[in-house]
Amino acid sequence: LPGPSGVPILGNLHQIKVESMHLILEEWFRQYGDLYQIKLGPDRTLVVGDPD
Repeated sequence: LPGPSGVPILGNLHQIKVESMHLILEEWFRQYGDLYQIKLGPDRTLVVGDPD
């Protein structure tokens, strides 16, 4: 699946701020489409932008 590249150990955590998490997730939705993956630490997380 497409998604933003992360760094070892942290994944994409360094790119996500709690106060503006929705903004970065919306940006990635526009960039990568309805279904993409991010890494939160060592764990891959599937992000579904549109359930249809």
